[in-house]
Amino acid sequence: MPGAGALVLTGRLGEVMQESAQVALSWLRAHAERYGVDPAFPRDTDVHLHAQSSDVPKTGASAGVTMETAMVSAFTGRPVRAGLAMTGEITLSGHVLSVGAVRDKVLTAHRCGLTRVILPEGNRG
Repeated sequence: MPGAGALVLTGRLGEVMQESAQVALSWLRAHAERYGVDPAFPRDTDVHLHAQSSDVPKTGASAGVTMETAMVSAFTGRPVRAGLAMTGEITLSGHVLSVGAVRDKVLTAHRCGLTRVILPEGNRG
């Protein structure tokens, strides 16, 4: 949305999750041209990220790669494949770090009817 380059976070996001959103936006700003995103976007666009409220607050870093993917999709107009789940902490350099509770995440994705799950390379077993 038009603005001054701010990141607006709403919903039940814990501190670590807020940091993950900031890392995702910083990475996108650093690589905007690579994805065909208008280089002026960092200066004149606010990003509003909302995590739906639920009984469980979102506290972990494992949604970083998901937030990054959503931001790239929104700014490029390229949709993310339907039925896809992903998890992983993203670093400022764009690396995706392994995460915990993989079994629970995969089972939750299955229960939600998702057909593909992308996991970090570090979780390969």
